[in-house]
This record gives sequence, structure tokens and C-alpha cells, in this order.
Amino acid sequence: MQSDQQETARAVPGRDLLAPRLIAGIFQGVALYLLLDAAHNRSGIATVPIVFFPLLLVILFIPPTLMVGFCRMSGARLAMWAAILAAVVAVPGYHDSR
Repeated sequence: MQSDQQETARAVPGRDLLAPRLIAGIFQGVALYLLLDAAHNRSGIATVPIVFFPLLLVILFIPPTLMVGFCRMSGARLAMWAAILAAVVAVPGYHDSR
């Protein structure tokens, strides 16, 4: 009986991850909007393709990875994986921009 009461008192898994996921999603949306606005107006960072394309790929692919990893990894390990993945994702963007 007591185990049933403890299970009902627990929060739904992932419910405490709402704020970090929301923040990551808002950051990704704002960053993509600014990048694509610069590309549309041909101004700012969009005039430097060696920086623009890798940054676009990183902003597209890293936040979803972070959102999935929030509940599965510790902060330090997630930051390490995100940095490695950002470098791996940025290389094709750099190569394509040349």
C-alpha cells in the first residue's frame, strides 16, 4: 500500500525538464531566425560563408541533441558530447562553404 502512495506522489518523468527544453527551443528558434534574416538581407554574418554555414548547421542540430540528453546524461558529460558533436557537425559546413 505504501509503495502505491509513493508512486503517485512522484512527478511524471520528464516533467522537471520542461524549463531547460523550453529554453533550448527558444534559443534555437531565435538564433535560426536571426541567421536566416541575415541571409535573406545579405548582411551581417551571412556575408562570411566560412562562418555562416557551420554556425547554421550547429544551431540546427545541437539543441535537439541537448534536449534529448537532458534526462539521460549529467551536465558535464552532456556539455562534452555537445562540444564534440558541434565540431563534427561544423566540419561539413566549413567544407561546403569553401
